[in-house]
Amino acid sequence: MFKIRKADPQDLNGIAQVHVDSWRTAYRGLIDEDYLQSITYESKRELWAKADLSQVIIAEDEEGRIVGFSGYGRERTGKYGFDSEIYAIYILEEVQRKGIGSALLLNTADDMLKKGWNSALVWVLRDNPSRAFYESYFPELAGEEQCQIGTGEFTEYAYGWKDLERLKAMLLQGNR
Repeated sequence: MFKIRKADPQDLNGIAQVHVDSWRTAYRGLIDEDYLQSITYESKRELWAKADLSQVIIAEDEEGRIVGFSGYGRERTGKYGFDSEIYAIYILEEVQRKGIGSALLLNTADDMLKKGWNSALVWVLRDNPSRAFYESYFPELAGEEQCQIGTGEFTEYAYGWKDLERLKAMLLQGNR
């Protein structure tokens, strides 16, 4: 069991811990280990402290421990024709594949629709094993760019949904 809710300032340490720990497990063997170890809880706490927490949704377990989160907002590039962007969905490895990602995506899509946004973009590294999660909801491939992380250069895909209502309906029906 887990609970989904909006983040508040008291959640910053938990969000930072999920951010760092999920990067270290998801990108192990893909992004250089020195870079992964250089990411600190404090740096991510500072990053999320600057964010609009009304656009961050967290998942917590029965003990109230934050085990995942999503962050979203306006689409940052303006190049692909989407009005919003999912900046992050991170979930601790030990609780993945339990429906938390789908619940976070559903709540994110719902919040975006309430803000009047109708479409959403998400960036995913080509070699990220979690890429299949997004693909299971049938986004369009909107773009592809190269990015630098640590000492490596990576291909990043921009996936998008032009109709957030359709994505929300798929999530509510559990259709993949």
